[in-house]
Amino acid sequence: MIDPQGVIYVSKSNDLSIFLGDYGPSFVRTAYLLTGDQDRARSLAIDSLVKVCRRWTAVRANGPALVVLSELYRRFLAADVPPPATYPLGVLPPRTRAAFVARHHDALHPQQVATMTGVWTGDLDRELHQAHAHLQATHPELFPAAPQPPSEAAAPPEEHEVAPSGEHHPGWATPFEERDPGQAAPPEEQRPEWVAPFEERAPGQAAPSGEHHPEWAAPFEERDPGQAAPSGEHRPEWAAPSPQHAEPHARDGAGPRGGLVALVTALPATHTDVAGAVLARITRGRRIRVATWTTVSVGTLSAFVALVVAGVNSMATTFEQAMTSPTSSYTPPSVEEEEAELPGLLPAKLDDPIQYAWQGYCRSEGENNANDPRPCAQWRLQTTSGNEWRLGGARAGYDEDSGVTMPLAISQDGRRLAYRQLTGQYAVRDLPTGVVKLIDVRDAQVAPHLTVSPNGRFFSVDFGLSDGATLDFDTGVTHYEYGQEVHILGVTDDGTRAVAQQRNVSDVPGHASLTTFHLNGLTALEGGYRIDPGLIDLGGAVSPDGRTLALITADSELVTMDGRTGRMGGPRTDLSDYDLIAVERWVREDEVLVRSWDDDDYVALTKVNVKSGDITEVTGDWVEWLDYGSPLGAVRP
Repeated sequence: MIDPQGVIYVSKSNDLSIFLGDYGPSFVRTAYLLTGDQDRARSLAIDSLVKVCRRWTAVRANGPALVVLSELYRRFLAADVPPPATYPLGVLPPRTRAAFVARHHDALHPQQVATMTGVWTGDLDRELHQAHAHLQATHPELFPAAPQPPSEAAAPPEEHEVAPSGEHHPGWATPFEERDPGQAAPPEEQRPEWVAPFEERAPGQAAPSGEHHPEWAAPFEERDPGQAAPSGEHRPEWAAPSPQHAEPHARDGAGPRGGLVALVTALPATHTDVAGAVLARITRGRRIRVATWTTVSVGTLSAFVALVVAGVNSMATTFEQAMTSPTSSYTPPSVEEEEAELPGLLPAKLDDPIQYAWQGYCRSEGENNANDPRPCAQWRLQTTSGNEWRLGGARAGYDEDSGVTMPLAISQDGRRLAYRQLTGQYAVRDLPTGVVKLIDVRDAQVAPHLTVSPNGRFFSVDFGLSDGATLDFDTGVTHYEYGQEVHILGVTDDGTRAVAQQRNVSDVPGHASLTTFHLNGLTALEGGYRIDPGLIDLGGAVSPDGRTLALITADSELVTMDGRTGRMGGPRTDLSDYDLIAVERWVREDEVLVRSWDDDDYVALTKVNVKSGDITEVTGDWVEWLDYGSPLGAVRP
């Protein structure tokens, strides 16, 4: 459940993995209440989280829980798959079921419920009341009645009037709405169309003459035991049980949320823990799809032909889901079989530059420790000549204990690597010589971010919550940035760092925090002006001359900013058609490389000319192998 306003604000210092660990189980529970099927609920929650969290940098500070819920409800309503016959909430139509869950389980505001489910706010209260009452009548075990005073409990059952002949009732509607016993409806009462019509009247009182009941009206009011339905009245199959079997309406302390909570208690922890599956889907990308082709047997020729007709992407997606599904019949290879197929360990010295890297994926069963990954889960390094190596001695993957995803950075010439060692220290390794130097910084148990200068001399690390540090590889000296929240956006070839710092304030009208920008050189400090904090959500890149930054606004426009004055220059290139991930680097004095998702949920690279605004797609076989977090090295877009 999220807060009544439907917004969970996650600060920039929080990592995606923390959000998934904290809120992922709640999304699975919501999905289960909607679908009534454990496996389908897990799949629905994972698909929704993957879709939203691929844009994590854009949504993390703007209510990510609400964005995920919107995607989850949209997918559920679009699928229109019937729930299991035994599922209690299955008696409600999908849209009403969604509104009931959104209001009572997720505690969303009525306007948010209406927006997500399409139920008009004027009808919402009525539909929720009818749904609750019908569930009480058909599944009283979900809503145990609160204890009643002895005098009330001993009172004889009330008599109720007969529903009018020929009245039409929707398939899920509740039998009746309550009114104080014996209280009659005012004769002059005019019921607008959105008001539930059939309230209880005094025993024996007839409905007002000419009373009109819209089609959604609550239909079957309770009758005395044994009383027959009026002549010609049709009682549909969904109607509430007769009064001798129906439970009274829930009173204080027995609300609908208790019933929903009772339904989700049976969900096993293996179904609600989705953080690892979501992160794997986000980071594996195309490479898992290719691995699927080589490791999963199609079975028969006819099945293969059918899958090909269905389309390569559909087949790969189906296989990927099958591989991660708890009910899958796929038998992964043994550890020995898989390790026999792995590339060799990176040698002590290597003259072949690294083009890009990606994290390995273990197809064999068994948990992986990101702090000491199995060989199949280590970083893989692809060289410019096409050779592939494993990076031993480095942490890789998502650490469930700290909620941190381990980083890797490659210099633009592909000859130096920065990573987190198994000991926890941050190291920079020069491949041609084999020399390793350490960044003299204390590790923080939050998401680290590595930045490298174009010439590969300077490597920076920051943690978002604390100080940052930059290693000069040539001298072995570490330089520091101090502050409350430090983000090192880029480093120039002379060691100048583009640094954004955020601090909390209480004396600046209209601001809870301020973000300032500095250019910190080896001997000088420039800048110190405020910037829009949204400009750094997708990172940034410093131009080769060290004067200009390429940034992306909250409106998905690529802009350039003079690092010394803060003034914006050049055209504002609209990239709203792209599902942006990050600003990568400057590739020429007037071109910036941007990473995004394409229409098929694969990583795409785009060059933007900062002077003309022209956009050029980067093509090549190597691009098709990139994943969400694949570090780039010696590439020539």
